[in-house]
Amino acid sequence: MPRTLGTEAPDAVLRDAQDGDDLGRTRLRRREDAHGRPASLPFRDVRPVRRPDLLIAVVAVGGASVGVLVDEDAGAPELLFFAVLLACLLALTRLAWRSGRRALGEGRRARRLDAVGASEVASLAVAAERVRMAADIQVVVRAAAVGMGREADEAARRWEDDPRPALHRIQQQGDRAGLELRRLLGLLREAGTAAAARPPAPPPPRIGRADIALAAAVALLAVAETVAYGAEPGGPSPRPLSFVLAACAAAAVVWRRTAPNLGALVCAAVFAAGLAGGPLVSGFWLIGGPGVLTWTAVSTRGLRGSVAATVLAAAVGIEGAVDDPDNALMRLLVILTAAVGGAAVGAGDRWWRSARFRADRRQAALDLAAAAAVRAEQLSVARELHDLVSSAVGVMVMQAGAALANRDVDPARARRALEVVRRTAAETLTELE
Repeated sequence: MPRTLGTEAPDAVLRDAQDGDDLGRTRLRRREDAHGRPASLPFRDVRPVRRPDLLIAVVAVGGASVGVLVDEDAGAPELLFFAVLLACLLALTRLAWRSGRRALGEGRRARRLDAVGASEVASLAVAAERVRMAADIQVVVRAAAVGMGREADEAARRWEDDPRPALHRIQQQGDRAGLELRRLLGLLREAGTAAAARPPAPPPPRIGRADIALAAAVALLAVAETVAYGAEPGGPSPRPLSFVLAACAAAAVVWRRTAPNLGALVCAAVFAAGLAGGPLVSGFWLIGGPGVLTWTAVSTRGLRGSVAATVLAAAVGIEGAVDDPDNALMRLLVILTAAVGGAAVGAGDRWWRSARFRADRRQAALDLAAAAAVRAEQLSVARELHDLVSSAVGVMVMQAGAALANRDVDPARARRALEVVRRTAAETLTELE
């Protein structure tokens, strides 16, 4: 049975051009949201610990331990905090490096595709198409020639008795072969004119259960740290409103995927309200709340995200300088780390998308060139099929009908028509060898 015809550029020509993209599309793939933007930190899926992650943890703990040993006033809380902060910095550095490598791989793919000539792709596509179509045609014609020749021999053996059943079967097989060849002809035309269906537009991102769970966890951490740090001597004295403000600022991370700019501005407004309503204590929740919002805004929303992150950094820094001056620098360090890492990864992602767009555009141009050449070849084969139907299968069907019509009125003429069927079947099989 004939197969549906494709019009893509041959894999043999483009395989080398695709190799450069393998690393970027598989090993270095990052999560993207419904709009194709790189998503935030992977909170949703739990994956096994890998060697680079373990190395980051060891280096972070080691570096923080050295800092604590140097500073005599530092203790276990400082060790834990700086270990986490250093681990985040190392993780962001690793993500930026992976993003750059992925962009380099896509750039190599684009350059390799640029080096592939459209004429080369078209010629190889035509050659592959002709070989494939010739095989389909041969299957149909060979089966028809064998079957009709066998029935013609049967009619010759039963000529004196009743050759009409065999002659009828010749006509039936010829009609089926003609329909099959015409169906193949129709498939060829459909393959050249069918338009590629566009994929449906992705749905807008929505706040999911993972976002709500993350926001709730960070909010609870913010409230717990407000209680714990407020009880320390010399620390900021939280007011009742401080717990509400800390929970609201932390809960703004719920917009990390859907609207990180809005989340950053809401978080900034809450910190600004803390100047009058009560101090917001520093702690680990700053990493999971303002830090994550800064990361997503800078890495996925371009200039507007950077503006939103700047507003958030200013609000966090000013509120810290007024209410918690001892930790103001630490707050800014958290925001700065997230901003620098997000900017580096965002730049790598934009570079990668630009290179991928250029490579995909070149790929589409090569596919169009191959499709045009294959379409011309399909039309040529369509004309050949028409000639084949009229000169071989059609002749056998017509001569079988002549043998049936003249069997009783002109036996000699009918016998000559039957011999034409047998000879045409044999010649067709010979041509197909």
